Amino acid sequence: MSITAAAIEANGWVLAVTMTASLGTFASYALTPDATPVLTLASVHTGYDVSGGVAVLNASKTRGFVATKPLRKASNPTNAGVLDSKVIDETDLGGGSIKVRIALSNWVYATDSSLVLTFAAGWRTGESGGTIAVTNNSTVACPAPISRWGDVPYLLKRGTFDVEVLVFGFCPQGNQPVAAVKYLVTDGTTVKTYWSTALSPSTQYGDGLHCHRVTVDPSVATALTKGILRIDRVVYPFIGSAWTTDPAGTQSMSTMSTDAFKGAAQAPFAVTYDPTGSRYPFNCVYVDYTNGTVTASAGMVGTGSSEAAALTAAKAVTATARAKDVTTAVQALYLANLSFGTANGQASQVRIIDGQRIVLAPQTHANGMGTTAVTYLPTSLESWLRIEGDPADANPRQNVILRTANNGGPDLRTTRVLMSNMSVELGYYLYQWAPYNAYDNIEFRNATAFGLTGGATPIGGTVAPAGYLGMHVTRSRIWKSGLSFDSTFGQRCKILRKSEHRRAGESNTYVTNRLISETEDNSFTGALGIKIAGSLISFTHDLSVYDSIFAFNDLRACKERSWNSGTVAAANTANPVYAVAQHRRQVVFGNIMERIGSSVDCMFNCGEQEQADMVEMIFEANTVVGERINWGYNDSSPAASVSATDSQQQNSYFNVRVAANMLAWMPTKHDRFDDPSVKAQRVAASDLRVHGYRSYNINCWASLYGVGMRDNVDLFLATAANTTDGFLHEYQGLNCRFDAAQIDPKYTSDLSCFPFGTTPGSYSAASGVGNYKPLVNSPVRTVTFGNSDIDFSGRTRA
Repeated sequence: MSITAAAIEANGWVLAVTMTASLGTFASYALTPDATPVLTLASVHTGYDVSGGVAVLNASKTRGFVATKPLRKASNPTNAGVLDSKVIDETDLGGGSIKVRIALSNWVYATDSSLVLTFAAGWRTGESGGTIAVTNNSTVACPAPISRWGDVPYLLKRGTFDVEVLVFGFCPQGNQPVAAVKYLVTDGTTVKTYWSTALSPSTQYGDGLHCHRVTVDPSVATALTKGILRIDRVVYPFIGSAWTTDPAGTQSMSTMSTDAFKGAAQAPFAVTYDPTGSRYPFNCVYVDYTNGTVTASAGMVGTGSSEAAALTAAKAVTATARAKDVTTAVQALYLANLSFGTANGQASQVRIIDGQRIVLAPQTHANGMGTTAVTYLPTSLESWLRIEGDPADANPRQNVILRTANNGGPDLRTTRVLMSNMSVELGYYLYQWAPYNAYDNIEFRNATAFGLTGGATPIGGTVAPAGYLGMHVTRSRIWKSGLSFDSTFGQRCKILRKSEHRRAGESNTYVTNRLISETEDNSFTGALGIKIAGSLISFTHDLSVYDSIFAFNDLRACKERSWNSGTVAAANTANPVYAVAQHRRQVVFGNIMERIGSSVDCMFNCGEQEQADMVEMIFEANTVVGERINWGYNDSSPAASVSATDSQQQNSYFNVRVAANMLAWMPTKHDRFDDPSVKAQRVAASDLRVHGYRSYNINCWASLYGVGMRDNVDLFLATAANTTDGFLHEYQGLNCRFDAAQIDPKYTSDLSCFPFGTTPGSYSAASGVGNYKPLVNSPVRTVTFGNSDIDFSGRTRA
């Protein structure tokens, strides 16, 4: 016998092989994908290499695939509710020819070319070895890398500065996600170009985040003009086409005063640049709540030739003539009558407070925002108004305490406010009518937690305009608060980095954060339901953008789901019955997720009781302990009608990378799962089906066959509830470990609710916050290629 033809099917992961042979069984095939693969596929694709510190096009990059297992046919339950035995998906074509459908280890893209199948002798009983050209019928697009800026936009820079990009690729090489990132920095006329060709640790915020980073010096060679600088990135993947934040190629400056606040991943970045203070002067107002006055004057404003000199001058103002509160200080800056001219595509402005500085003395500012009516006009259309604790204090975050009033947060008459280095006790909103807010090194807490009056309140002021994200939080703690900071209160973040919080929060760039446990903060207890502590609730639906990054976060001692996505309203879908969860272009990477408590809800799910788009996702290098993840289900929740249970409500599952995770259990559901809600609706006397099987639920079979999965360890596959056929994968993925017994993960200290050795189905009363850095002899996989060179614990993965 011999192979006479081979083709990739439209879904991109099924190899259809035609051969001269008789029909066989699963035992006829010995593919050995995890040993020495005997059936392999190679292709050619355009991509990029690095040469001379830049990305260079390579039109002949090679890709390799492994054939893993012959597919079975869809389930065939009888009226008695009994499933047939699994049947191999072979078809007799007549004339002594058959066709078999075989799963591949990854997706073949529509743009892959020159496909060649290599087969060793004995890959099928009696089959000889050889090679054959393969027809590519795949319709799956090659995905662009997922990337986001790693910092707050529009920060004032007086000299050199770093630009950081978080990037994750679908075809990494070594432990690098992409070949290179190019940065284009412009004032609208001059363009400076920088390249990064490898991950490096961040120098900002103290988290050592491994990212693509460059240092920009606007003053060298042809100096950039002071004002807003636009920064674009071009990401060059190892496989695929370059992706840019400037698809028009114009680096337009016309709307750059707000473009970097856009929620879309394709938004450019921006800084405001002025080393000499000629555009954003070195002016400062010192706020002295104990001694100051609410009568504003321009004399409160300290000036100088540097930030330090201006602060010294502000402190030299007689104590009783200093500003008593923030609104008085803003009014003083209004009276100083500052202005700047046109530059970098931006109009001239008068009464500016861009980049101006208000410094709070190390005191308790009991009504620190104040009630002074700021005269209408001051603008901050380029850089932030900066409000900060005294940098001369040894610990301003502890010793500078700003306490709000109990109602009526003031109008600062400005559009963007940056607060840093203090504690804030909230009795009401900090301020109103400023849609763009940034907070760095702030401890937020509810005033009521300290015996003070004031209701539960969110942090910020006015919600940003549609399509924009106004909140930015770095190095801060948000706790002892009655309310979450998420879409419920218009508090979606553009970036949430190196911060701690107790209640739910949302951000499309959520990195190096920590969930505060109930032991530390018992201002509320128990699970939060759908609003999940430590979560990334996807906001992408109403912004019509994707690309979210949830990486290197510490989510230990969690009593509920750690990550979740929202849904699209049914009116926005082609299907009137189901809403669609948009698990689309999301990265979940390098997180520690530890469940405690008695909840048996999964840590997170994709596709369970929902119709879901699971498209272009990366789930990699995570450690999930204490509870499962429900992954790649085709398990939508039908309406209460028999006809609905018979409808093919299919999920989407393409280009999903699942790699190098340590998992408590990763079940999946498809056609062989006996769904109780379906069964409950098939009760009419005329309906002979007394089962909940749905033979049409095959659209997510890529997950069932481990496509895009590799190097994962599932610790608890064989617990009593897990052995049901409807939960198990047909193939788990290359180099994965799914033993028939519990696997000892050999963590340093497992304090989850279901540590190794716990009786299946029971949960211990563990306190949480264990140490999940794997010991030397841990079964955690060493990854030969991945999206980073470290995991959450800083452990080198190569």
